[in-house]
Amino acid sequence: MKKLLLFVLLIAGILLLTAPATAKQLPSQNLHYTCPAVNSQGLAEDGKCLNPPHQSEIETPTPMFSLEQENLVHQYQEILALVKISLSDEQCEQQPGLILYGYYDRIDNLMVICKDAMKHYQEYVETLVHESWHAVQDCIDGLDNPDTTAFLTQDPELLTTILNGLSPAQVENILHNYEKADQAFEVEAFFLQKYPHLVLKGLNTCVSQMTSG
Repeated sequence: MKKLLLFVLLIAGILLLTAPATAKQLPSQNLHYTCPAVNSQGLAEDGKCLNPPHQSEIETPTPMFSLEQENLVHQYQEILALVKISLSDEQCEQQPGLILYGYYDRIDNLMVICKDAMKHYQEYVETLVHESWHAVQDCIDGLDNPDTTAFLTQDPELLTTILNGLSPAQVENILHNYEKADQAFEVEAFFLQKYPHLVLKGLNTCVSQMTSG
């Protein structure tokens, strides 16, 4: 019960969102999916899981951030470090017909952003926020185990708000290209990637949970 109370502010914040976000439309051939033990924001024509990418020495230009976005990214970097989640920008191993933007590995508490897939700073920020919400889902029951919880979608009113904030294409992708057990996790992450400050509050509750023991 104590752990759940740490997330009351997040619930209140989302209920105050009177106008749900219009999420980014995805091309029709882009299928989002989740691999076992890895929540990844990726695209695949066949819907199969990607193997986690390996770090490469190949460098690509860093997306151009506005000052506001740069400050936001720094805040995420700092708080992820506090909860001991490794964040890495990597040249991911891409394959024909699919694009991997990033993933969060809840076993190793590792987050990877695929910088080669980023064409604009907004994609980088949304991927960072998306994967950070998977980290919040992971920390609800503790980062020292593989358990993860889709917390917000357990409330019927919140679930309605969140679903109304997704585009029809996103809903269709989640329903048809994720295992049923993974759908609630992705519904939350796709919705909240448009609200980086709410996800930042979630990460702060993870810090509070760790420091309170």
